[in-house]
Amino acid sequence: MNKTEAARSAHGEVDLIGQRFGKLVVKSFAGYEKGRGQWNCKCDCGNAFVANTSALRSGNTTSCRCKNDLPGQRFGELVVIKFDHRPEGKDSYWLCKCDCGVEKVVSASNLKRGNAKSCGHIKSLVGERFGRLVVMSLAYIKGATYWNCICDCGNTVIVRRNGLTTGNTQSCGCLLHEAITTHGQHSSDHYKVWSDMIRRCENSNTVCYKDYG
Repeated sequence: MNKTEAARSAHGEVDLIGQRFGKLVVKSFAGYEKGRGQWNCKCDCGNAFVANTSALRSGNTTSCRCKNDLPGQRFGELVVIKFDHRPEGKDSYWLCKCDCGVEKVVSASNLKRGNAKSCGHIKSLVGERFGRLVVMSLAYIKGATYWNCICDCGNTVIVRRNGLTTGNTQSCGCLLHEAITTHGQHSSDHYKVWSDMIRRCENSNTVCYKDYG
């Protein structure tokens, strides 16, 4: 028995070694601080942590404060994969995967405050509104960035970033449909020219979209 364990025994401190308290497993006795017994613990996230007897036994301390509830949560284009590390006395850091495929380690505070929404490849548009469209997530990157959007009418549509930021695309196409049903000129030559112009700018399935979208 070493001096630390001897001190624990002399003070009549209950032996917690090997016991589990939430995500913490007690590994060894760490001595006394301000008259309270301290225990070296290991959290399920892999981090080492020191907790006192009363905090463990009362249930007030059940983890290293890594808040291991982030895996699977989405923050902008980032999805949390797993806990990475936590410097002693500092914030916890998490391995995240961006919608573009890049993995990045980000602090929990930056995720929760909205300071980190992507791996840094682009400025996130998630949550922003453009006309009737609200951006939900990054769709893909192919020369430009394309975003998954939901329209106020309930339809979803993929829109090029430039179409959103310039105001050229403000709906899934329902605005055009409403225009057709209200102005009564859908059979005129002028309307057909205008309709073709809108189609090649907004419809990614048209042949000319690559030049005008």
